[in-house]
Amino acid sequence: MADAIEVNYPDVLGHITGGTAASFDHLQAAIALNPRVARAGHPIEIILLVQNMVDMPLDITVNIQLPDRDAARNKGRFLAKAQRIAFDLDPAAVGCMILPVSTLPDTAPGADYPVAVDLKFQTKQRGRPNAVRDVAAEVDGGAQLRLDRLSAERRARYAELRRLAWSAEAKGRSLQASFAVLGGRTGKIVALKPRWETLWTVADHHDDRALLMQYGEQVERYILRGIQKERAFHTLQDYTKKRFENEKYPLLEIEERLISKLMTSVMMYARANPTEAQSLRAMQWNVRHYFKPGYLEDGFNAVELPRWLRRLLELVGKEPRLAQAPLRAVAHYAYDALLIDAMHHAFDLIEMRTATDVGTPEERDQYIQHVLDSLSAGELDFEMLYMPLVLGGIIVNSRVLVEREDVTTLIGPLRDMLEARYPERSSENRATFEMANRLVEQATDYHKMQ
Repeated sequence: MADAIEVNYPDVLGHITGGTAASFDHLQAAIALNPRVARAGHPIEIILLVQNMVDMPLDITVNIQLPDRDAARNKGRFLAKAQRIAFDLDPAAVGCMILPVSTLPDTAPGADYPVAVDLKFQTKQRGRPNAVRDVAAEVDGGAQLRLDRLSAERRARYAELRRLAWSAEAKGRSLQASFAVLGGRTGKIVALKPRWETLWTVADHHDDRALLMQYGEQVERYILRGIQKERAFHTLQDYTKKRFENEKYPLLEIEERLISKLMTSVMMYARANPTEAQSLRAMQWNVRHYFKPGYLEDGFNAVELPRWLRRLLELVGKEPRLAQAPLRAVAHYAYDALLIDAMHHAFDLIEMRTATDVGTPEERDQYIQHVLDSLSAGELDFEMLYMPLVLGGIIVNSRVLVEREDVTTLIGPLRDMLEARYPERSSENRATFEMANRLVEQATDYHKMQ
């Protein structure tokens, strides 16, 4: 048996099968037939779904057992390209082996043709494997499966697999199921090769529990305490000037300030008390709530750190002294990670403030990468600068007051900024210009009420 778990990965197999699973020591498995009812002469796929339950790779061998005869006692009516397949399953990984079976056109109809898949497996490394999933409590157990963090293609594939009828009927290490064959029509023998599909790997898991458990003391003692608003703003403003320096498209000083304020707000949310962060709808950027008693020890609570902090802790593992100067470390080594967090936060703010759909998570990711690539290539323009960075900065402008700012003096520079950029207005960026004007007007109305 494996040792008690230290991490708890999602029960991806349980999510797909609705909890149907056969457990074999370090492995869980289920099978489905697609289709379960086929015309003679048409192929059937045996889909073997496997989930590694330990932190070591598994060496798996599969043997397929097909019916020897059809209902008319004819031999050789069911064919497979290979009846013995060997493959490796990475630590904690989930995937499916698709095993095509051909039926001959003259296969006799039958309602209950049996098929079996025999499993043999062993760990590929020496030592005692550790369990990485606790799925015994309930269906879809384990840590939370974040579908929103998976690609659209992966989510679509999960949906396809969930529609199948899964079986976990087992004798020893043999999974069994049955299919039906209807009277055949003109068809051809299909001899497809078995193929493997990776459905989930550790890289798909967005849970930073182990990282936070290892460096929690540095986070509480140095990093969060070292984030002070004024110092964070000035440090980030200095590096924003350097990162956005471009002779072809120079930033206005007010634009630098707004971007720096947006980034500062994300860092400040990290150290805020959870109640305050939640009231600001910024709980996803808050770190302190992970330190509630027992939170990290409960494997069912997902931990997803801001990108800038994850990157910083990865660096702290190589150079511990970086934790004692978090602002300079982030500016030097994790600026782009913080910039990505800031853009995601800005998109959320813009969507809430303007009731405008600003894209799916995948579309936002692609756009943000486009902004970063354009920034590095010196090809930034108004659209990429303002959506979402400067627009997000306009929204947080009065929340992040620095250098003894007075909220009554914040509107004038914003109006001057838009006036300076007005010659760049075009049909392509008109919507962003209008949104910027709208946000400035909203800020004006808000300040009048204060």
